[in-house]
Amino acid sequence: MSTPQIVGVDRFPLRRVRAVALGLLAGPLMATAGLVFVALALWGDVSVPARVVLGVVGAVAALFFGAASIGWLILAVHPAAGLTIDGEGFEDRSSFGAAGRVSWCDVADVRVVNTCGQPTLLVRVVDRDALLARMGPWARRTARTNARIMGGAPVGISLNAVRGGPVAVVDAFQARWERWRVTQHAVVAPALQFPADPWRSAPGGNPPARRPTDGWSVASLVTGLLGLGPVAAVLGFVGVRRTRDALRRGRGMAVTGIVLGLVGTIVGIVFVALATTQPSAEPGYTYGDNPRLDTLWDQCQAGDMGACDDLYFSSTWHSDYERFGDTCGGRTNGYARCDP
Repeated sequence: MSTPQIVGVDRFPLRRVRAVALGLLAGPLMATAGLVFVALALWGDVSVPARVVLGVVGAVAALFFGAASIGWLILAVHPAAGLTIDGEGFEDRSSFGAAGRVSWCDVADVRVVNTCGQPTLLVRVVDRDALLARMGPWARRTARTNARIMGGAPVGISLNAVRGGPVAVVDAFQARWERWRVTQHAVVAPALQFPADPWRSAPGGNPPARRPTDGWSVASLVTGLLGLGPVAAVLGFVGVRRTRDALRRGRGMAVTGIVLGLVGTIVGIVFVALATTQPSAEPGYTYGDNPRLDTLWDQCQAGDMGACDDLYFSSTWHSDYERFGDTCGGRTNGYARCDP
């Protein structure tokens, strides 16, 4: 591959098919799942704690992934979407949370890492607060998240999000950065750091050394698949920290373990809430304790199956009222609605 030209501008257009797929498939699918949670919270026969959990989780998921879908679709039709590198800096428009224009004088350090199996260009800046102040709200939130999990680098560019290939992007970035440093007498920032990566061969044509797999990341994935939610999430966060320097493999497994762990924890909380509480439970254990439940008992005994269901859902857990309504007034073995 030829060395990138210093004169002019290096442009790497966005992979628009990928952006459209994220905007039309992945995002709406997750947003729909969030709306299902909201629907269960509003109209499902669940307890009050379960309604709160389902409603909050569903609303947050629907809003986040809905906004993300819109962002990806807008980006897919944007004429300048992608990555542009020139003699003064670079402009990142490769995602809906991209950093935008960054000058070389703002750059303190650049490196390539493997993030969730994807080659990523991480850029640390001289004054993070000044960069964040120039960003929009969504890009600022993304940059702060990147800085927390990527070793202080607020700008993260997925090299697979643009056309041209990771090697071409890295070579162009390195050539422009080093050229700018030469013109500035190399006094503004340290030398560019590009560690060994999976797309380059070692000197002499030998393949790069194989990095060890992080055990914490593997354990996070395994415990997540086994349904041990909190354990998987904790191990996953440890794995992310241990693999962020790209010296170990397994970051993708760690992130997957975190997702499985959080989902498993939420599902567990909802299950416990459903199993231990009932909505609108009224005081009283047996016939004669509560006039309203006594009325439902009499109606159920007389053959009103709807009253049997109301008695079951309105009575205290494990009470005679509940058992009488559950069995439809002694007509069934329970565990099913009396008035389907």
